[in-house]
Amino acid sequence: MKALVAYYSRTGKTRTAAMQVSEILGCGSEEIRDTARRSGLLGYLRSGLEGAMRRKARIKKVSLDPRSYDLLIVATPLWAGKISSPVRSYLSLFPRGLPPVALLCTASGGSADDASNDLKRTIGAAPIASLCLSEDQADDPRTVVNLRIFLDGVIEKMK
Repeated sequence: MKALVAYYSRTGKTRTAAMQVSEILGCGSEEIRDTARRSGLLGYLRSGLEGAMRRKARIKKVSLDPRSYDLLIVATPLWAGKISSPVRSYLSLFPRGLPPVALLCTASGGSADDASNDLKRTIGAAPIASLCLSEDQADDPRTVVNLRIFLDGVIEKMK
């Protein structure tokens, strides 16, 4: 199975979890980079507003096409209980033909159900699996156990 981990990370916490997933699966990854400054309080507030309003962000050109993979794992922080605006923009680049999508979220609030519903609304299909990690869990090396359980479930659904 050929998998791709596509991720956006404002603070580095989602990147840490995404890189663990990529390492566990032995697959490639693509960082989604936006053009907006998101540091500090204003960046935090802008991000939350964009999430709540389900806005898209300007992102830099991506190099990998997720439609050429068997599985896409999307890793995103939750902003106001929604997927991040850079991830929303990334997904909109591929309106048709995405492979099954698994969703990995990091959040200080919100839930996997909130994010799954938002993803379904964004791409027109529910994720095959979802996991939401707290910000503390995202940085904790012991989280690899939860990620392995999550990925075992994803692989089982792909069979």
